[in-house]
This record gives sequence, C-alpha cells and structure tokens, in this order.
Amino acid sequence: MMKRLLYIGIILFVLTACAGTEEPASEACVGQGRVTLMLTVSNRSLTADGSTGNITYPVESEDGKLIGTQHAETVFLYIFLGEGTRAQYVACENIGWKEYFERQGTLPDHTAQMPYTLKYKGFRVGQAYTFLAIGLSGGADVAFGFPDALAEGSTLGSALASLSEGQSSASIRTSEIYVGTEPFIPTGNDTQTTIELWRRVAGVMGFFRNVPSAIDGQPVDALRLSLYTKQNTKMPLVERQQTPVFLDYIDSPSVDADGQVLFSLPLSDANPGVDEKISGGGYVLPAAAPPGIDDYTLRIEAVDAAGNVLHYWRAKLPEDDDLDQGNTGGGTGIIDTESAFRFPIVANHFYAIGSPENYVDLEGSGIDVDITIDPSWAGEEDLEIKEQQ
Repeated sequence: MMKRLLYIGIILFVLTACAGTEEPASEACVGQGRVTLMLTVSNRSLTADGSTGNITYPVESEDGKLIGTQHAETVFLYIFLGEGTRAQYVACENIGWKEYFERQGTLPDHTAQMPYTLKYKGFRVGQAYTFLAIGLSGGADVAFGFPDALAEGSTLGSALASLSEGQSSASIRTSEIYVGTEPFIPTGNDTQTTIELWRRVAGVMGFFRNVPSAIDGQPVDALRLSLYTKQNTKMPLVERQQTPVFLDYIDSPSVDADGQVLFSLPLSDANPGVDEKISGGGYVLPAAAPPGIDDYTLRIEAVDAAGNVLHYWRAKLPEDDDLDQGNTGGGTGIIDTESAFRFPIVANHFYAIGSPENYVDLEGSGIDVDITIDPSWAGEEDLEIKEQQ
C-alpha cells in the first residue's frame, strides 16, 4: 500500500532551561529550545490542472505505470496539548514550504527535503502533546479555509476539513489534503520522532475512447463520473474507524445542483483522429457506501447539453475485494450479487477507470466494460463496469 505519500521526518530538540531563568527544568517548566523539523515530500501524487479544473496523471516512462509528481505548496503544523480526541489546539505554524524552495529556484516536482525550526516555545517537560501536520495543494487552503479551519481551544477529535462558505463542490476537485499525527512528550533531552502523512481525500479518474456521438438519436455532449449522492463537503482530519463498519466520513452533502458530479469531460475536448480519446479526474472526500440494494457508488454517464443522462455504466469492484462488505453474505450464507456495486469512498484510495495505456472503449451497447482501480495509492485491483439494463 502506498500510504506514505507525504512523509515528514521531525527531529525535536528540547533544551533543559526555563525561559528567563537558570533553574533546572521540571515537569511544570516551559522547555525553552529548538524544535527542528526535517520534511520530506515524496512524488507519489496526482497533479492538478488549474486551467481545466481536472487532475492529470502522467505515465512513468520506465514501466508504464501511473505515477504522478509531488506538488505540495503549503504545510501547516498544528500543536495540540494532550493526547487523543480531547487534545486541545494551542498553536499553528506555516513551515514555509513554498517560500523555502522558491528561494532555491522553484517548487520541486520530486521527492524533496526541507529543514524547519519550530517557533513555539511553550512546551513543558513531561507534558503530552500531539502534532497534527497538514499538507495542501491545488487551492485546498482557500477551498477549506486553512489555517483558520482549526480554532484555538478546539479539540483534535473535532478537527475537520470543511468546505468554506462561497466555495462550490467543484473546488474539491483540485483540492489535495495530506494529514498525519504524532504524540510528543518533551523529556528535557534531545528527542527524535517522525510523522507520516497520507491523503485524506480519495482520487477518481477516467480514460475513455470511442465515446458515442449520439445515443438513441440524442447528441452526447459530455461524459461525467457521478457519485450515487451529492458529495460530502466535510471530513475528519484524523482517521476514524475503517472496519467492520466504515465510519471515516462526515455526512455533509453539497447544496450544489450538480453536487454528485465528480468530474465532467466535454466531448469537444476529445483528441481528433482514430479512437478519439478523452480523460480527466478529480479528488473527492470520503463517503459511505450507498444503502439501497439497487444502488451504486460510481457510474459513468453520457449526458446531453442540458445534463440529461442518456446512458450510464456502473462501476463494480473485483471479486473478493476488501471494500466489498457483502460478497460473503455477511455470514448469513446468502450471497448479495449486487454488493460489489456499493462500496465506500475511502481516503487514500485512487479509483481509476482505465489508464493511459488502456482506455476504456465505450463503443457499442449491451457490452460489459472492464475498468481498473489503480493500486498506486492504497491497493485496489481490477474492477469492471456494466451498462444499464
């Protein structure tokens, strides 16, 4: 599993003297000294295209696998007093990732490291703290109101990423958010610890060719990928329960009329020539699996100029996939043959329909179309989609 997509190594140095005094440090004493961070950001990342509002996913030339470039622009470090969900926010610092690398010429698009000395001087020896590090790109700081998304005195358990007022669900499409936490207890001695950050969003992308120009005589204007319901606009920053019941989401549906649309691809953008191809994608916040027996999680839709659905294909998990909670009948002995169409949207999972080397052929009707969820993020295997019956 590729969870360690944004990696931060933090080296902490807490000296043993109180500010303004020469007395030895104690458990009630403020630790006055350096807190030095070394940050490393890896290159396993999608790339946002601000001009189209979609994300692109370039191909690694050596083996043809999907692989992106690192493009973090902002990293905030939040300090919480205490441990667990009741830990209280006390300080936040922008580590100056963008500024640091721009002084060296340009933001890196590869794995890179940055040293940083924390400015906060309020650590007390023996007191438990928790670090919450958040990496942002693609306008996520504006879309979700960072760094002010967390207020002084708020708890770690209530730390949310919430779409800001005035921002549409389309803003989520390019917003990439990484999160990691780590407890820290100053000892009065040099201390070293690390924080591992991974995506708190999921990714979706599609590669299509031979898109029908008309269905039942009606011109096809665009392809789009839609969720079964309007996408969520909030998510917990700290991971919640994954199994046996998936709870790592916040039910917070968009108020936008097209809030269920994760991305849309106008046919006018298709490449000219034989087997015309079109691709695009975006990010999406975690969501629960649909409850209804006839529902689906994701489907590809061919729509007319007014947005009316002319045809659709439902996405289906591969056999025995971990996200399929109903393929064994839940212990009842009754196999739910439709459960593979109903899966949660899980943070750090990349739901890819096709690839640059294997565009999904949508030509014809009544034919099952194979798709894949790429394992570059957190291990998903082959899927298939089926047309509407």
